[in-house]
Amino acid sequence: KNHLSSFFSFIKEERKKERKKREKMRGDGEEEIAFSVSDLSYSLSSSSLSSSSSSTTTTTQRNVSVIKGEESFKKKLDETKGKQLVVVNFGASWCKHCHKLSPSVFDEAEKYPNSEFIFTDVDLLPETAKFMRWTPTVGIYKFGRKVDEIEQCKIRQLKDRVWLWSDLKETRFESRG
Repeated sequence: KNHLSSFFSFIKEERKKERKKREKMRGDGEEEIAFSVSDLSYSLSSSSLSSSSSSTTTTTQRNVSVIKGEESFKKKLDETKGKQLVVVNFGASWCKHCHKLSPSVFDEAEKYPNSEFIFTDVDLLPETAKFMRWTPTVGIYKFGRKVDEIEQCKIRQLKDRVWLWSDLKETRFESRG
């Protein structure tokens, strides 16, 4: 009995040490990436957003924008129907995976300047996001049509799908009506 209780005490102490070590790393070593569409507080290393009170905000990159609200989202999709590829990152301010994916979206936006990249928060788009089960979800649109959706999107999936859909030609979509 004594050995068993000392074993559990040891395990508890080790867990406390690990927890403190992770907290210390988060505070000192890790770069903070804040994703909040509602107040536009992005602190990304590759790009910073210009703060604005409007429902659509563009970044220093011309092909990246932040959408807040259903009307703005529908309007932006209508504006980008002529674009070959539109990538929409449906994230959330409380989602840690969304924070990790954000810099990769900016990197892809640099690689594909003829495409449009949109950041939006699922909490601000209740109608559009009501059928989404996971964050981050990335929607891919070609010439105004949704052609792909990646739930629980990982960085590798984002890069692969953007590459795949950016290379497909317009004629495949015109013939389907």
